[in-house]
Amino acid sequence: MDIVLNLKIKNITKITEDSILYELILIIQNKNDSITLNNFIKKYPTINITETISILNEYFNNDYSFIKTFKTNDEIFKKLKYYLLLYSFLGVSSFILSSISKTLLSYFSTRQGINLRILTFNSVTKQSIYWHENSQPGELLSRLIGDIMLIETGMGTDLSNLIINLTTFIACYFIAFKNSWILSLQMGIIIPFIVSIFLILYIFIYKFTIKDREAYGNAGNVALEAINNIKIISAYGNEDRELNRYKSYLKLVRKYDIKISFLLGVLLGSLMFLVYCSYCILFRKGTIYIYDGVLKAHHVYIVFLSLISGTLCLTKLGGILSSMTTAKAAASTILNIIEKKGVNMKYGNKLKENLKGFIEFRNVTFSYPSRPDYKVLNNISFKIVAGQTTAIVGESGSGKSTIFELLESFYDSYIGNIFIDDINIKDYNVPWLRSQLSVVYQTPVLFEGTIGENIKIGNTMKNKVDVENAAKLAGVDDFIKSLKDDYDTNINSQGINLSGGQKQKICIARAFLKNTNVLLFDEATSNLDNISEQAIYNSINSLKKKVTTIIIAHRLSSIKNADKIIVMKKGEVVEIGNHEELMKNKGYYYTLIKKQKSDFRISNNDIRNYNEKISNNQEWNKKNTEEINSNVVIPARNYINNNKLEYSNSNIYNDLFKKMKWRRYISYNKKYWALLLVGFIGTVINGMIQPLYSYIFASTLNTFNEPKENLLKGGIYWSNKFIVLGILYFISINFNFCGMSTSTAFLCYKLRTIMFNSILHQELLFFDKFKNKNGNEQFIEDDLEISNNISNSSGSLTSKLSLEVDLIKSLNDNITNIIKELITIVISLIISFFNSWRLSLIIFTLFPFALFSIYMEMHAIKNKNEILRSTFIKSSDIVTELMINIKTIYGFNLQEEYKFKYKESLFKPQKSLEYKYLINNIWNSFTNTFQFISVIVGFYYGAKFISNGILSFDKMYIVTKAIEIAIGSVISLSNILPNYDKSVEAFNHILEIVDRKSNIDSSKMTGIIKNNHDIMSKTTDNILIDKIKFTYPSRPETVVLNFDNEYKKVKIPYGKKCAIVGNSGCGKSTLIGLLIRWFDPIRGGVFYDNINIKDYNLKWIREQISIVNQEYNLLNISIKDNISYGKENATEEEIIEAAKIANIHNFIISLPDGYNTIIGNNTTSKLSGGQKQRIAIARAIIRQPKLLLLDEATSSLDSESEVIVQNALNEISKGRTTITIAHRLSTIKNYDMIIFLKNGKIKEIGSNDELLKKKGEYYSMVKSGL
Repeated sequence: MDIVLNLKIKNITKITEDSILYELILIIQNKNDSITLNNFIKKYPTINITETISILNEYFNNDYSFIKTFKTNDEIFKKLKYYLLLYSFLGVSSFILSSISKTLLSYFSTRQGINLRILTFNSVTKQSIYWHENSQPGELLSRLIGDIMLIETGMGTDLSNLIINLTTFIACYFIAFKNSWILSLQMGIIIPFIVSIFLILYIFIYKFTIKDREAYGNAGNVALEAINNIKIISAYGNEDRELNRYKSYLKLVRKYDIKISFLLGVLLGSLMFLVYCSYCILFRKGTIYIYDGVLKAHHVYIVFLSLISGTLCLTKLGGILSSMTTAKAAASTILNIIEKKGVNMKYGNKLKENLKGFIEFRNVTFSYPSRPDYKVLNNISFKIVAGQTTAIVGESGSGKSTIFELLESFYDSYIGNIFIDDINIKDYNVPWLRSQLSVVYQTPVLFEGTIGENIKIGNTMKNKVDVENAAKLAGVDDFIKSLKDDYDTNINSQGINLSGGQKQKICIARAFLKNTNVLLFDEATSNLDNISEQAIYNSINSLKKKVTTIIIAHRLSSIKNADKIIVMKKGEVVEIGNHEELMKNKGYYYTLIKKQKSDFRISNNDIRNYNEKISNNQEWNKKNTEEINSNVVIPARNYINNNKLEYSNSNIYNDLFKKMKWRRYISYNKKYWALLLVGFIGTVINGMIQPLYSYIFASTLNTFNEPKENLLKGGIYWSNKFIVLGILYFISINFNFCGMSTSTAFLCYKLRTIMFNSILHQELLFFDKFKNKNGNEQFIEDDLEISNNISNSSGSLTSKLSLEVDLIKSLNDNITNIIKELITIVISLIISFFNSWRLSLIIFTLFPFALFSIYMEMHAIKNKNEILRSTFIKSSDIVTELMINIKTIYGFNLQEEYKFKYKESLFKPQKSLEYKYLINNIWNSFTNTFQFISVIVGFYYGAKFISNGILSFDKMYIVTKAIEIAIGSVISLSNILPNYDKSVEAFNHILEIVDRKSNIDSSKMTGIIKNNHDIMSKTTDNILIDKIKFTYPSRPETVVLNFDNEYKKVKIPYGKKCAIVGNSGCGKSTLIGLLIRWFDPIRGGVFYDNINIKDYNLKWIREQISIVNQEYNLLNISIKDNISYGKENATEEEIIEAAKIANIHNFIISLPDGYNTIIGNNTTSKLSGGQKQRIAIARAIIRQPKLLLLDEATSSLDSESEVIVQNALNEISKGRTTITIAHRLSTIKNYDMIIFLKNGKIKEIGSNDELLKKKGEYYSMVKSGL
């Protein structure tokens, strides 16, 4: 302002010398003192002083107040240098403080994010089984990733911005009030309106975000569940059904995202309009106060600058508040989980050296919390003698598995008492008690890792010899050693490349290695053949020490040698005794035996000879047990094999800016072009506003120096321009949110949909990819090992669905912000060069340095996103594994190990990330200092140009302000580009999944489609299995099937029943997988009606087939929907009829919600294993298939149910081809043909009678079951 006054007086008086002008000012100040006046006239005779003073009086309306503020050039530059030096100090301080604060907040937010994840995970490990039964693993995954990412942003960037803007606002308003309280109050009239907007924003954003995250969590759970059950989904061709289920939740997410976008557009647009209206009030009132003499121009100038800066900070709080409200809403569910009180894992403090195994149930009644009105156990009492083998038998759902769950203290809400070694079970320390029990569950549970690690889970201190001995006892050592990496062979949690029997044997080996005095087998051998099962029981009998063994079995031939048999029916104990006693009683047990009894005609001599062979093997078993008899030690094991970080290197671009596939991106956005156009218009307007603002702002400041008659006119004229800017801002923000943000909601919906659709249609072996310790695709950078080492587990894929699309959300916004900033930069530079190319060119020299600083920022965080992505995906695998296998983890006391494992996965990359944050924040803070530098350079050289008459003040200010805004936009780009880069990475990762071509794709419309009557019917040819050879890609050295002997071609005639039998792991289930085309052989093929299955339309051919798997694979939907899963649009009558045939109808209608009962997740206790299997059978029956595949379909059924279901299956098999895998050979004795497999080859084919007469492999297996 001083320099403007100096120049104005010089222009008016035509006096250019500061010394002469100073003397003239003194004359006016001394009120034309005659002596001073005469001396001036003598000294400067050429100056008409009377005329000069008259001109000054006219210009300033005889107001001589300007005299007090007049400064000479020397004084002005001295003062300018002082302020520029002070401003430089502020810039340096800003750099230092900004570097420190940003770094500390980065550390704080990421560490707090990790802590929140760990606290949430730890809380989950403390919750009851009932809580887990009612929780959704997929929802938890989405919250641990997406919700906590929102919280991290709220605690990091947003918290920093909140503090900065609030501090600036308070400081600015304090300065403004100090200079003019009345003007500040008039300006503050908008604050109540702004607060109202903030309040509305908070209420609705919080409400919609809660609903949005809930729907998103449900979508995540559908995805996780679908990937876990991919076998059944693909077999029944229900990919589209699952996709639609997933879409139903995504549509809710999209709905709430759109609502939030419109809300933000209207409210933030209104906020900016109000702010610019307040600028109008401020400027107009300011000029009036100057005119009336109430305030001096420099006071109004200070108030004007302060209030504008303060109010701008207040407006920024709108976006910050929106983000922090979203974070708060996300945090609510997370905090609820963290604060939820877990179950008491230590009821008592009773510890003993070892349990002996004396067990007593005394008047125990129990109902599951999910079914409080249904008594699973009804006043049961029994005793189990230590060191003896006790079997528990009975119909499905009679409460057998519940007894095991109560022994493991999974539930404590029972009536009565349970004693172990004469001590109430509630007095024991629960973890210690569980450490004394070795349990093998009905469904074999494996964990991602090596086979050796899976066996050692129960006792990690054991060495390799111990592990091998346990595997020998379980009969799985030979199989493991046939693998290339034997005990170091990697398997995933689903164990796709293992048979059901192999998985069960590994679990049995785990129980043997744990080496406790109490062994609990819950249908532990249901997937084993007779010989393998007999070998397992021989191993138990040959153990060096006497073990209390409790066996739940439906295959009654396996438990007839038990010391005691407890017979249960409908939750009650109806008989107790040994086999001979119970058979003499001819009660319920006798009935079960008769229903299951085989009708094989084998002589007693043959049986005696076979039993002698079995007994001879017991000496071998004893040798293998001698080294497995030590006390149990359960330390936390180290799951981390090395100290280097591994993360996916799939198509990583190591340049700083990732390659964007624009054509694909545009194609996905094509449908939303109208929304994008609206958003683009808003972006262009938004980009123009800041440069226009700089021009208007500079012009308003110049108005303060105008004479009175021009002052009011300028006040009215320029204040109206602020109204125009407010309207433009309202339009641009509404267009931006309602256009871009809405299109983003549609885009995210589309990307998640096509990504999930692609995953659903991948071949089954795609999900067989697991982490490989010895990955070959590696390179080292900054002590980080980047490896293509991410599995395709359900947890990994679900987390990708969540993570990648969440990162994409900001892509549209980033693109529009980049465009906006570029427009701002271009227009600002045009304005600045138009007003003064000299000054613009001088300040413009700062741009290369600023760009270099931005480059260094980006370089500092190279690969950061891949590290985070890998961390989230790997930690998600751990969460999924925990949630899905929670009973096994609780049973083996693995909570602490999983806590360690999860914590390690999160903290492992933290040191590297924090170093990247530090360097990035230093460069980012350095980039921000260029705004300070531009102002210093602009004012210094601008003042010189003004004093030399080259430039006017208003043009100098316009140039400086415009380039300051341009550099501000460059700085904004430095903050946008990392997010843009991150979004592009995510988009490329999405395309990797979307573009992956499935080798067996049911979505293809090509292939042969026949009339349903023209396939596998009486008029057509047989099923032909021709020269099959198959290996799993994860272990190509192991040939699973190789039909190259005399039985290389097998024909199965139409309408016949064919059984496939053989030892566990011989390839039976793999052959079923080839028949339904889960896999393709590497040689030969499967032919239906002389046409290779590959030539058929895949979806259509699968519609002709029904399958009942070893693992029933039910979904978390109603019983009705699970049954109708086998047939689209099935009627209620068809559903009920199928349930009746599967012998499950009566149980279903006994439930409070009947057929509408939601089954729950896979840990649920609402249904027993047998009940679940009967629902799976009903699902297969309702389809009325041409080909029925039964893979151990009745393994979880009791004898009575098995007979009923088997008779039903025999009935519905009429008129269709049935292929069955069975270990209960009594169920297939009447089949038309039996194929005996051994080591992947067909050894025998024939009917039951024909094969028995041969006295070959089949004959030996039959004898082992008698």
